[in-house]
Amino acid sequence: MSKILIITLILLVVVVGIAWSTQQSKQSGNTYKKISAKDAYAMMQQNNGAVIVDVRTPSEFASGRIKNSINVPLQSIQAGDVSLLPNKNATLLVYCRSGNRSAQASKILADMGYTGVYDFGGIINWTYGTVR
Repeated sequence: MSKILIITLILLVVVVGIAWSTQQSKQSGNTYKKISAKDAYAMMQQNNGAVIVDVRTPSEFASGRIKNSINVPLQSIQAGDVSLLPNKNATLLVYCRSGNRSAQASKILADMGYTGVYDFGGIINWTYGTVR
């Protein structure tokens, strides 16, 4: 009888712990949204103060970028250097070359408390022009 009670209590603690952890994640807002390049372009056209964040390396950024984007490499974000992104409530439109680094960066930024993070994938799928 006592073994069943102990197992039941352990299971109860595990379930409560998972529920609490899930609720904390929701409250901290550590999610980001995956959107299409078309949706990102539409947001940029609205001129709503969105910050376009290129998370590629500086040399990749120099070779061609989306107009008005800023370069905050994934490595900098991983190291916690987000000095170019002081407003945690700003709309951030995040991209890289193919979509892998932008997803990683978006998750990290959301986990850091940024509330308006949108990952629109890679510049290789961007059909709206680039600048140097």
